[in-house]
Amino acid sequence: SYEMPRVCRPTISLSLYYGSLDPASTTFISEQLNPALASFKGYANLNISLVPYGQMVPSFGGGASCIHGTSECALNAYQRCVIDAFDGDAVSALETVACITNRLQNFTDVMAFWFQFKLEAVAAGCIGVVPGFTGAKFGAVEHCHYNYTKNEDLFMQSKNATAEVSMPVAGGPLLTKPDGTALPTSVYTDFQGYLCELLADGDYEQPPACLVAANSTSDPSVAMRASAPEVVQEEPVVA
Repeated sequence: SYEMPRVCRPTISLSLYYGSLDPASTTFISEQLNPALASFKGYANLNISLVPYGQMVPSFGGGASCIHGTSECALNAYQRCVIDAFDGDAVSALETVACITNRLQNFTDVMAFWFQFKLEAVAAGCIGVVPGFTGAKFGAVEHCHYNYTKNEDLFMQSKNATAEVSMPVAGGPLLTKPDGTALPTSVYTDFQGYLCELLADGDYEQPPACLVAANSTSDPSVAMRASAPEVVQEEPVVA
């Protein structure tokens, strides 16, 4: 099948701040963000920077814990290691996080100690399901996960990044442009519609999903209007 040359595809850079067990965040990742990767493959280069941190609440002893419990803190940490292991491959990182999220949908909160074993088994089940998530990549994630210094470094990076934006009280999700400006709330229920508008406004070719959506309504006012991200640029051809 025909695929557009990379030089003809716009790069859409966004950041997603979320809590790994926040219901609204997991729904957005599973039902909006991850499906868009497949729908827009070959039409746009989606560079989504993931920041799993969410909201923290005070705990005994003057500390803080994740708003959705100790398991969310553990899963946030694990996902940070997944993102770090892919180091710049935003698509594979997102696909792996989405795979883990989908496999944990029916999992109830338990003590963090037991959650570790459940989480590792779930992540291992994503090997091969996500093309870029190999056994070697899983090993890199595990190595990171049990490295206290590495975990602390990634934790502080996500904490500091989250402190720069206005997170929803529930812990996510929050999509922003590269300058930190939040996107309109409509993106959380129609992310593909947002992307379709960006491609249309930039006079880029649109995937079939956009054409189907456009033909499903005769009222153009129903379509979501959105301003383009600050960084929408064409990538050079990679030999």
